[in-house]
Amino acid sequence: MAKTDLSLGKLRRATDPANVSSNTTADSTLRGNAAGVSSGNNFKISEFAVDEVSSSLSGSRFMDEGTAETYKIEFKSVGSRFLARIARHKENFFWEAASGLSVSSANNYTGSITAAAISNITTDRDGAQDDFSAAHAGDARVTMSGAYVDDNVATGFNATATNYNKKILHLTQVEDTYNGTAITCFTPDTKLTLTDGTQKEIQELAIGDELLSMRMPNAQTEKEHPIIASDVAYADYCITELGESELVTSKIINMFFDFADTYFLINGEIKVTGEHPFFIKIPDSFYLPAKGETATGKWGSEEFWAWEYVRNLEVGQIMYDKDMNEVPVDSIEEIEEEIEIVNIDVDTNNTYFAEGILVHNKGSSASPVDNAAHNTLTHAIENPGIGADAV
Repeated sequence: MAKTDLSLGKLRRATDPANVSSNTTADSTLRGNAAGVSSGNNFKISEFAVDEVSSSLSGSRFMDEGTAETYKIEFKSVGSRFLARIARHKENFFWEAASGLSVSSANNYTGSITAAAISNITTDRDGAQDDFSAAHAGDARVTMSGAYVDDNVATGFNATATNYNKKILHLTQVEDTYNGTAITCFTPDTKLTLTDGTQKEIQELAIGDELLSMRMPNAQTEKEHPIIASDVAYADYCITELGESELVTSKIINMFFDFADTYFLINGEIKVTGEHPFFIKIPDSFYLPAKGETATGKWGSEEFWAWEYVRNLEVGQIMYDKDMNEVPVDSIEEIEEEIEIVNIDVDTNNTYFAEGILVHNKGSSASPVDNAAHNTLTHAIENPGIGADAV
């Protein structure tokens, strides 16, 4: 464990920064604020210490314009009372974002970062139709940072921890989704399933064509939530039991054509951009419990179902066909190569089948999964390194 200052005054300030502006033990509530109890056992000062602040933030490296993502500062070798008594205070953290991003909320060591909308107008023309930019024309690589520093004091209680009072930088790409319509696409030769069960390449389809669609199992019981799951924002759709589904019809109401610099190849057959949501099952114990948690505790280890970005898929997860047969993800590879891509928007249930696999229209929600166990995961992050001192 890191060598701390062994200062009760600094500990008092770090555990109640909203009410204490100097290092002091004069307040009789030191025990209550630091230990969280009013009487009882004594506690070691090392229980409030931390060895190291990780050099990268946990969170996505892509954001759609006008949406928010949650990022988290990670710690290594933490005392048993650090997270509950020090890291819970937002006053002990420093968040900032570059132009194009804003800190919409900073809750202790997690921060919600919002990407600004990107204007689609490139040229104003008096008396004529304005010129509009294409999707992705305004994509931007921007940075944000988070820092741990007790009450924004450089000489705080955990000042000896590695990367204390250092801005941990994170590089993300804000996706220009053309007026909020995310361009998440398949290659033109991708086959979609028609209502009669036949398949046709997406490039041969037209607005008005009818596709096979699926009405998803209820997210909750009818008594708890008396509407079908497809009427619930897919970002909030996460179930722990796979109920009955129903094959229905959806009509193509819009089509988009674009180019992409990279795409993913799933099982050697499906070519799709990383932002498209697939319906998947996370098998039992696929995500191991966090350190210090039991298998049935806060993070859980039981199987669940949700919509997930292609870029976050992993080998071993399960996709589904129209008969709800399981299709394992056996391989997934990101390929850097410019390709032509096509996307469609369908009505009603917002679902269809691409190469026989159940997929969703991509909306403007921040993330296709809202699940505590899943959101604690750290996917591959492009990290430019540690920045300057925070204060």
